[in-house]
Amino acid sequence: MAYSSFYRYIYFEKDKYWIIKDNERWMDCKTLPEALYERDRLENAEWNWDKYVQLPHTMNGYIHISLPPFDRNVSYINVDRECWVVRGHGKRQKYYGTYYTEEEALNVARIYNAGISHKNKAYRIQKRIDGRTRYFGRFKTYEEAEERVNELIDIDWKV
Repeated sequence: MAYSSFYRYIYFEKDKYWIIKDNERWMDCKTLPEALYERDRLENAEWNWDKYVQLPHTMNGYIHISLPPFDRNVSYINVDRECWVVRGHGKRQKYYGTYYTEEEALNVARIYNAGISHKNKAYRIQKRIDGRTRYFGRFKTYEEAEERVNELIDIDWKV
């Protein structure tokens, strides 16, 4: 039986428990009770880091209780956020960066007399194989990406 709602936002990777929300890694913890405690604190702070650091430390209630089985691994789907890319004009376009606000991208474009292009949010599949990160496509919806991940798992990532 899966306890996904109990372990929401907690994943295990490389001997660490990670707190991940919307594909953003918030922190890693050495133990599962520690990860549950910190996840609850982040939720209480409404996922706002400034509020989180101001929360008083309390006793971790997960240390002395029997926890349900944990079987969650890190998702292979990463979100490419909507962004603006700034590049120079001409044959040899120089790259001036990726920005998550249009205003910031426009300011940089004005400084370098460059152009901006818009990139929509996408869901990208990636997995580390033999020490290298391999990419397996970009999808417009999470459901499409999840379907492809399941196909890749079925064939043991051999493409």
